[in-house]
Amino acid sequence: MLRDEANSGEFSTKRVENLLTLLDGSYTQGLFAKIVRKRLHSLLKDYEANMPILKSWVLNEASNDSALQEGGTFLHTLWRKIQAVVTPLLAYLVSIIDRDCNMDLLREDEEHIGNLWLEIFGNKEMLSLPYVRVENKVFMVQSHVTGGHTMFCRLPFSWWIKEFLDGLMMQASRHQ
Repeated sequence: MLRDEANSGEFSTKRVENLLTLLDGSYTQGLFAKIVRKRLHSLLKDYEANMPILKSWVLNEASNDSALQEGGTFLHTLWRKIQAVVTPLLAYLVSIIDRDCNMDLLREDEEHIGNLWLEIFGNKEMLSLPYVRVENKVFMVQSHVTGGHTMFCRLPFSWWIKEFLDGLMMQASRHQ
């Protein structure tokens, strides 16, 4: 569900290691996992709001013979449905927060960098995650490559800060 522009398995492996470490709470006292849950909850609400026919998905799965047959048990069928919905949303979230290997910054020892990272990630006004249809989608994790070398973030969400400042500059130039 995630692809790197640099197409290196090294980045994918590092991303999984980072996610597992950060989600266990050892680096951020559980704050990263808490924010991920809040962001996923928000994306799930948007997903549900954009469903064409809002019915009970549990009832839909219970009445879907082929899904029940594949799942074996009703509980396993529901678990598969939850995974089918949550996994692409998590992939979308990770494709944004790990741009330019941004998650690596959280595993460094500089507390002020980690605090800034978590502040930006936790603030919906600062880092907007608009709803996108995620079914069967592959998300590209953007990275800047210059001269054959991949550029890494040294400042959390530096691309967002640049886009924000560019927007302010555009507004200022229009008002002159």
